[in-house]
Amino acid sequence: MPAWSSYALQDFVPFNAPVYLRLLERVNEGLWPLHPLLLLAGILAGALLQKGQDRLAGLLLAACWAVVAEGFFARYYAQLNWAAGYLRWICWLQGGLLLAALTSRSPAPGRNTSALMRLGLGLVLVLAGLAYPVVELAASQSWRQGEFFGVHPDPTALATLGLCLLHLRGWRLALCTLMPLGWCLLSGATLLVLEEPRAWALFTAAALSLSVPLYQTLSPRTGRAD
Repeated sequence: MPAWSSYALQDFVPFNAPVYLRLLERVNEGLWPLHPLLLLAGILAGALLQKGQDRLAGLLLAACWAVVAEGFFARYYAQLNWAAGYLRWICWLQGGLLLAALTSRSPAPGRNTSALMRLGLGLVLVLAGLAYPVVELAASQSWRQGEFFGVHPDPTALATLGLCLLHLRGWRLALCTLMPLGWCLLSGATLLVLEEPRAWALFTAAALSLSVPLYQTLSPRTGRAD
């Protein structure tokens, strides 16, 4: 049996870049016109969280993750990767965790960071919902190869990280960011093998997401909101 050290990262990615881009096209063609509706659901969820209406916000976010589970992983990605079945159920779990965490937290709107940090995390949300597909559109010159919040896992994970870092603390934050953070690393590694530059956006988001809880822990002005 060959040693694990003999394998390269590309040995674990069972498709090439053209096949993956064609997958994105098929997802966008098959799930349109859900794209603007799901983006609106994400924006509405963020607004509801600011107003302390956590249960409805959790339902909207859980619904978005359910679409990713069934629309992306079960219907399309499963044709390329055997792990899609496991990822599908992890997405369902992610939606359930978000709903449970947001429903059980303090009903007051989350103000867990400084004004500067809130601004930075707000920009992360804007990038996940708007700039991410725009950059991909400029690179591919076709919206069909873009990735969109609530439809594809990459921008959905990015936006979820931003919302969780803004509104959750403690064990709720740890549970609800574990899957999006892990997906950013896994998808980033996959895109790196496919020589897609967007991989670095995911790696950067993962690094920033890990730094925010550290900042919140060390900052003497950050209150405890759980």
